[in-house]
Amino acid sequence: MGLGFKRRGWYRYSKLGKGRKNKIKWRRQKGRHGKMREETRGSDKTVSIGYGKLDRTSIKLIRNFSDLKNAKEALISGKVGGKKRAEIEKKAKELGIKILNLKQNKETK
Repeated sequence: MGLGFKRRGWYRYSKLGKGRKNKIKWRRQKGRHGKMREETRGSDKTVSIGYGKLDRTSIKLIRNFSDLKNAKEALISGKVGGKKRAEIEKKAKELGIKILNLKQNKETK
């Protein structure tokens, strides 16, 4: 079932999953006037690109040196300036922390 996308009308009929959780599988709507297919307001969401599951719970947002503690992977905040960013990059390299939004500058190569 994943992110909670359920088949339209699953709550009405037992053959679609009422009382049987393994039957509440997602099925794409193909009807001519289907509200879910047309994505009208108020209708249930349909499966589409952008609802993917991110499984990176170890990523931390870094704003200063103290945020580098207990991080395996990190993203440096966009509000951090150039000088401080360079210092954080050096410190992370020493600690063995991978920075995911690292720009390839002349200084960092």
